Amino acid sequence: MLNILKKTYLPLLSTFLLMTAIGLFNTIIYVKLELSHGSQMVGLSVSLYYFGLLIGSQVIEHFIKKHGHIKTFVCFMVGLVLATEIYELTTNIYIWMILRIVSGFSLAASFVVIMSWMMNASSHNERGVSLALYNMLFFGAITFGQYLFGFTENKTPISFTYIAILIALSILPLCFSKVDIPETKKPLTMSILELFKTSHTAKISVLMAGILQACLYGFLPTYCLMRGFDDKKLSLIMSALVFGGMLLQYPLGKLSDKLDRTHTVIGIYIALIILSFLIMLLPNNFLLLAFLLFIYGGLVFAIYPIALNILGDKVNQSAITSVNQGVLFSNSLGAIIGPLLAPWPIESLGYNGLFIFIIIICVLTLGANYIISKIRHRGIN
Repeated sequence: MLNILKKTYLPLLSTFLLMTAIGLFNTIIYVKLELSHGSQMVGLSVSLYYFGLLIGSQVIEHFIKKHGHIKTFVCFMVGLVLATEIYELTTNIYIWMILRIVSGFSLAASFVVIMSWMMNASSHNERGVSLALYNMLFFGAITFGQYLFGFTENKTPISFTYIAILIALSILPLCFSKVDIPETKKPLTMSILELFKTSHTAKISVLMAGILQACLYGFLPTYCLMRGFDDKKLSLIMSALVFGGMLLQYPLGKLSDKLDRTHTVIGIYIALIILSFLIMLLPNNFLLLAFLLFIYGGLVFAIYPIALNILGDKVNQSAITSVNQGVLFSNSLGAIIGPLLAPWPIESLGYNGLFIFIIIICVLTLGANYIISKIRHRGIN
């Protein structure tokens, strides 16, 4: 681990500062939208953010090839600082929705640059741990940013200035790097189809993981309210989910380095099905539910980095940036689709509809992987 930290402490520091800002920002913006425009506008804001992320994932590689990773990161973060400050100048809801797209678009650069750096700086047997460290810091910073919300006056515009300062500070660590991201000089581009052929398990899994992540973030609070939990318990449930996503990254990443990564991802989806049934069948025991959702968060949020490493292990080092772009695209697409589908089972079946929907997604993931594996085994492409 120390060897990895020596090579990646600068991008990790940038990640901590940036995601602290995003954790604070998301809390402030969702509170303001809920108070002024209601839940539907909050949902639209989430979808537009992922839409921006989707667009950014498709164009970022062009910028990186032309200007390099560090310059691309700096330019897009400056854009994010400017977009954040525009919130100070207007309360027009249509402009705010456009800014949500801009935010997602700009953050795509951060995700691709930093995760490419982490992967290229690590050997094959270290990548699980490397991305686990990134994700632990990622979720820890988001949680810290949400905690900082208690120290700001969310009804005054100064809150957005705090966020802009943190984003600006996240630029500095990479600027102190003496070299660009450790990567070959001739980056290789791979299409979505080529990545699918490289590992259908990784591409399908990360698409479905996007669905699961967005649904948990968007509808777990609804689940808690429908079960009669008060605001304090709702907050603890969401914290358990995020802390699970943070603390279980390392052991799961280490496990994926030791075992076959494809089998690890399949095992995670099977475990999610079992946990979903347990959650639906357990009595109204809050502590047990919090514990199960702690594990749940760890499993769901580990799928993305492990799937990313599956592809990274199978491609040339020069294609790492392209792999990150393709995985981000699939994950963002799933995050857009999920919130559009999940309300149907929840409205029809009640609060357990959320986990019934998750079970369906997991079963479809396992089924699709099995069918495609059989087809490939028979030599049919």
